[in-house]
Amino acid sequence: MEKNIIEEEGFVKGYIEPVSIRQTETILKQMKKSVCKIFGQNIGNGFFYRLEIKNNKIPVLITNFHVIDDEFVESNQKIKIFIKK
Repeated sequence: MEKNIIEEEGFVKGYIEPVSIRQTETILKQMKKSVCKIFGQNIGNGFFYRLEIKNNKIPVLITNFHVIDDEFVESNQKIKIFIKK
């Protein structure tokens, strides 16, 4: 069986190797630093993600539509972002 996740007909099949406790702790620390509180049109949570396209690293803030919608973005208003240390 391949070690990659294979998606077929809407179902995920495959094998994922278990990660060590040290790797898990590292991942959790990175995730904790990426979660933020957003104050914009409404108040909500979000997280940062780095999207890579053709060797370009693009920082992305991901949140729900009710926190920041298209109209808010198009109005070029500022948001406040707080990250727990």
